[in-house]
Amino acid sequence: MKLEAKIYKIIRALDNDLRLLIIDKLIGNSLTEKELFETISKERPDLKYRESLYRQIETLVQAGLVTKYYDTAKRRICYTCELDNISIDLKAMNVNVANDTNKENSVLSQ
Repeated sequence: MKLEAKIYKIIRALDNDLRLLIIDKLIGNSLTEKELFETISKERPDLKYRESLYRQIETLVQAGLVTKYYDTAKRRICYTCELDNISIDLKAMNVNVANDTNKENSVLSQ
């Protein structure tokens, strides 16, 4: 995948109020889809179906903004967001993503 496509995926993922709310709820938390739906549906009564939320979560996962993993304690698939910073240098066509756990940049480049 070209870098331009990766940048587009990140920008597209961030260009949605519901996806930004999902990121907000997942920062520092590990939640299942059901837990996330219960939390968000209290603030967003227009969100009626878990499938709608799932599609938004998957967009974030595909953009690399949310991590999807199997939690052995909960015995369910969980989601988390440990990002601290996203920097897009359009001139150099680089994307820097700072992870909260190691405070290092992971650079996606051509």
